[in-house]
Amino acid sequence: MDMVGQGEGYYVSGGNYIPVTWKKKSEKDMTRYYNAKGEEVKLNPGKIWIQVYPENRKNEVIIK
Repeated sequence: MDMVGQGEGYYVSGGNYIPVTWKKKSEKDMTRYYNAKGEEVKLNPGKIWIQVYPENRKNEVIIK
């Protein structure tokens, strides 16, 4: 999977979720996440888990 560029996803935390756009300029750059207003999402402190799905399987993701 190409992890440089941008894509869509969800930020899930504290029992809530919001749609986000992720952006990464280069392999060595940090991935940044933006909300629907284009504001950078401040991630909660602590351990973070990132799950990546191929574009052709995103309809298999269910958030309850």
